[in-house]
Amino acid sequence: MLRILPDRLEFSIVVIEPICYVRVENNMYDFTVHFKITSGKQVNLDWGDGTVDLITGDGTEVSYSHYYPSRETYPILVTGDCEDVLIFTTGGHPVEGPIQNFQCYTNLDELNIIDPHNFITGNIIDIPRTLTTFTIRNNDFLSGEIKDLPTNLEILFIEGDNNIITGDISDLPQTSTDINIISASSTINGDISNLPPNLTRLGLIGQGQITGDTADFSSPIHSITLDDNNIITGDVVNISSSISFFRVYGNNTITGNINTVPTTIYDFYVKGNNTIYGDLGCEFVRRITYFELAGNNTIDSYTPISWSTDTIMSFTLIPVDPGGLNTTDIDNLLIDWDSSDTITSYGHITLTGSCESRSAASDDAVANMESRGITITLNTV
Repeated sequence: MLRILPDRLEFSIVVIEPICYVRVENNMYDFTVHFKITSGKQVNLDWGDGTVDLITGDGTEVSYSHYYPSRETYPILVTGDCEDVLIFTTGGHPVEGPIQNFQCYTNLDELNIIDPHNFITGNIIDIPRTLTTFTIRNNDFLSGEIKDLPTNLEILFIEGDNNIITGDISDLPQTSTDINIISASSTINGDISNLPPNLTRLGLIGQGQITGDTADFSSPIHSITLDDNNIITGDVVNISSSISFFRVYGNNTITGNINTVPTTIYDFYVKGNNTIYGDLGCEFVRRITYFELAGNNTIDSYTPISWSTDTIMSFTLIPVDPGGLNTTDIDNLLIDWDSSDTITSYGHITLTGSCESRSAASDDAVANMESRGITITLNTV
C-alpha cells in the first residue's frame, strides 16, 4: 500500500494469507467449496495451482469444484469482498490451517469442514464470532473451553478423539439448538437442568460426567447421546415424549417399568446401574429400531405381541437376576421375529445375561434368520 504524505512516501506490505490448505491425498476426487455470498458481491477463489475463479454472489448457496492432478498440498486464497461471504463449506479432500484464518470472513454465518482427516488447529476462542453453525469432522487439533464459543452459536459439531474441549454445559450458548462434541480427550461436565432452553439435540462423547434426572430432558429436545461417566437418575415414565433418540451410557441409575417408556422413542440404549423392569411385550418395544438394555435391569417376561416388518436393526437385552427371559419366552420371541421378518437383514440379536437358553422349538426361526445374515447371540445350556 502506498501513502503520499507532505514530506515523504510511505510503503507498507499487506500479506494475504491462505484461508486454508487443501491436502490432496487421493487425486481421484474433486475438491469442492460451497459459498453463499451477498448478491452482487465478488470474491476471487485462488485454488493454489495457478487457477483462479471469480465468484459473483447471488444470495444463494452455490458450489465450485476443482480437480487437482497431483497429490500435493495447495494453498486456498480468497480475496475480494470477504466480508460478504456468509457460508463457507469444504468437501472432497482434507484441509489444514489455523482456525483463526477464517476470521477474515467478518460476517460468516456458517463454517463447515466436513471431510475426513482434517488438520485445522487452534483454540475455539478464535472461531469467527458471527457463526451460528460450526461443523468440523475427523479433526484432532482443536482445544478450548465451551464458554468461549460464539455467543450466537446454534449448531456445533466437533468430531475427533484428540480435540481437547472442556467446560460445563451451563456455559453453552443459550442460542444452542444442536450440540455434538465427540472426542475421547474432551471433558464436558454439568447437570442437564442447565441445558440451553431451545436445545433439540445433545451428543457428548468423552471423559466428562453429566448428571441429572430423566425429567430434566424436556421439550423441545428429541435426541440424546451421553457417553461413559454419566450419572442419570429418575424414572423412564418421566422421559419427555418429545424424545425419539435416547442413548445414555455410564453409571446411570434409571429405573421404571419398560411399559412406560414413551412410544415416541425408536432408538433406546441404557447402560450403567439402571433397574428397569417389566414385560418385553409392550408397545414401546414393538416400535423400536435400535434397543440395548444392560446394567441391573430385571426384564423378566415376554408376552407375544404383533411385530412390524423390517423395523429392528439391533436388539440387545442383558438382564440380571431375578430378571431374565425363560426358555419359552426366548423361543416365542425368536419365532415371532422370524414370522414377521421384524429383524432387518444383517441385523443383530443378543439375549444373554440372566436369560435362559432357547430350545429346539425355535430351531427353524433361528435358521431362517441366520440365512438372512442376522447375527444371533444367546446363552447356551
